[in-house]
Amino acid sequence: LASPAAATVLGALSLLTVPGTFVLQALIHELPTSSSDIANNGAGVAFMMAFTVVGVIVARREPRNPIGWLLIALALSVEAGNDGSAYANLDYTLHHGSLPLGPVSVLLSGSWEYAFVLLPLIISLFPDGRLGPRWRWPLRVYLALAALVVGGTLMVAVGDLGLRMPVDASGNLVGLNNPSGANAWFAPLQKLGFVACIVFVLASIGYQVLRYRRAGGERRQQLKWLAAGGATC
Repeated sequence: LASPAAATVLGALSLLTVPGTFVLQALIHELPTSSSDIANNGAGVAFMMAFTVVGVIVARREPRNPIGWLLIALALSVEAGNDGSAYANLDYTLHHGSLPLGPVSVLLSGSWEYAFVLLPLIISLFPDGRLGPRWRWPLRVYLALAALVVGGTLMVAVGDLGLRMPVDASGNLVGLNNPSGANAWFAPLQKLGFVACIVFVLASIGYQVLRYRRAGGERRQQLKWLAAGGATC
């Protein structure tokens, strides 16, 4: 799967989700009208295109480097969450669950959470996809916790499929943002996942700062690009 062709296909799929989002917003009468909403949507499109384009370029040139694939996966997870939420809103709120692929949209609507899981990996593994031996166990623990968060999100989505309205008025999974009732078990796991994400991001930034201070030549220039990209985001 790690091939230039796969990177191109995934990149094209990611870019195609942009017009899909606006079409769905029009169908549910939620196209941005205020200047703040328009700015929000514009920033989101710029964010998604930057991650996708850079990810495709890196994955095509260095298919064995996980950075390119992680960048594409992050953009896809955000857009899948956006489109899944909008379509679920359209289906269950306006059409009473009669549209095709409604359950699929429910399963996808929580995938924006996966972007938070991926972000620390992009920072820590930059630029060559490798970490020192001291990071192996922290990385394994983080990946195990990330897998639990992803699995828990999908379990909430599967459980919500049994409801007449599995999504709220915004298209978000019932019980995902504020888990309670049948989804109460997910609350501590979700909080632990977000805390771990923040800690790992801060640790990764500190790790790269230390590497920058010791680096020279090409590696130093690569880390400058990382810093510039982070500041721009």
